[in-house]
Amino acid sequence: MHKNNNFDFLRFCAAAFVMFGHSLPLMGAKYPDLFGWPFPIYGVVVFFSISGYLIADSWLNDPSVPRYLAKRALRIFPALAVVVLVSTFVIGPLVSSLVLSDYLKSYQTTFYLRNIALYANYYLPGVFTNNPYASVVNGCLWTLPVEFGMYLITPFALFIKSARAAVLLLIAASFALASVYLAVVHSPQIVFYETDLRSFMAVGCYFLAGALFRVLKHRFTPSLRISAVLIIFIAILAPHFVGWLTFPIYLFSTFAIPYIVLSVAYSEFFPFSNFGKYGDISHGIYLWGFPVQQIVAEHLYGKIGFGVATILSLAMTIPIAWLSWHIVEKRFLLFKPRPRKPLGQFGEPYNLV
Repeated sequence: MHKNNNFDFLRFCAAAFVMFGHSLPLMGAKYPDLFGWPFPIYGVVVFFSISGYLIADSWLNDPSVPRYLAKRALRIFPALAVVVLVSTFVIGPLVSSLVLSDYLKSYQTTFYLRNIALYANYYLPGVFTNNPYASVVNGCLWTLPVEFGMYLITPFALFIKSARAAVLLLIAASFALASVYLAVVHSPQIVFYETDLRSFMAVGCYFLAGALFRVLKHRFTPSLRISAVLIIFIAILAPHFVGWLTFPIYLFSTFAIPYIVLSVAYSEFFPFSNFGKYGDISHGIYLWGFPVQQIVAEHLYGKIGFGVATILSLAMTIPIAWLSWHIVEKRFLLFKPRPRKPLGQFGEPYNLV
């Protein structure tokens, strides 16, 4: 059953925003910026803010480690496995510049399958090599190891009931400041399991901030007016997002953006509570959007602009995402373990629990 909120609509907008942001570089243009950030990052931040809030809600309503991990795995891995397998054994052979035998023998082909285990890899042999954004099959996959890492952190952060808010506040702030330090001061990348530590912390802090607002839900009053003021502050501070000023500005955005997102999610001003009535397609759009855009770029680069490319790619991706939800995601979620007690009134849409 769906709740009286706009989470489904916001996730759809976030996925579409990511696709729009990717359209320019994938069609050979400059990466678009908004307030000094690349466009797609805003979509990712919205996803993580919502996810932190809803995943924390799921744990608080049913604090069982086995059931929690089972639900998280059923949500993320089935759709991921399908997009990786189809990319490897359908899209790859169809578009690769290599003959099929050489393609299948390449170590890159089998290596790409590690994406199913959240070991991020973006290349298939001979695939999209002549595109403006060459050789990258699915540039969105880098966020999934981060997302699952946040799933693992959540139970630990919420373990001590009396200290949940303090722990989340401390970890979120530490992640935000550490990510800025790694970007501004510490230049060498720190990579673990093919995931950049700076990127892990830079978006993970929004997940943790979203979880913090869930813990403080009885004290948290969503307000579009306050959100408007926060947006103005972000716009004013954006030009100063350089050097040491990056530390306080990024810390401010870490908590301001999730507040804005959640205010829109619970606002009656945006009547989109039934948006996900026929299925949650946001996860599918996020997973399939990039490879679809690369296919469009391969065939139509130089013939259409990025705006038309975005509309065409989205029109192609939405049916795929709808099928992903109804054929794969929804069916696997039927196996999710049920909580022993009823969910609270502030639970998330059923498909994420």
